[in-house]
Amino acid sequence: MDITEDRNSDQVFTLAPSQPMKRILVGQKPEGRVEVSVGDYTYTVAIDDTTLACIVYREGFGRVEFAVISATSEQDKPLREQWKLIR
Repeated sequence: MDITEDRNSDQVFTLAPSQPMKRILVGQKPEGRVEVSVGDYTYTVAIDDTTLACIVYREGFGRVEFAVISATSEQDKPLREQWKLIR
């Protein structure tokens, strides 16, 4: 089951723009990825050209959990600027 809520998501999206972004290919589609540690978890935030930034994984306690937690448009803006620079 995918995680759709997390009490740390606001903090993750606040910290994400200060972290280095990696450009990867998901199939033929380029995507930016940022890792952020908050509390006992490391979160992976993804961004592409068409959707809001989204937490896609969280890792902690010896396991990786899939997540689908979208940023708000305000949280997305600084990540989008960073994505434009490496796109």
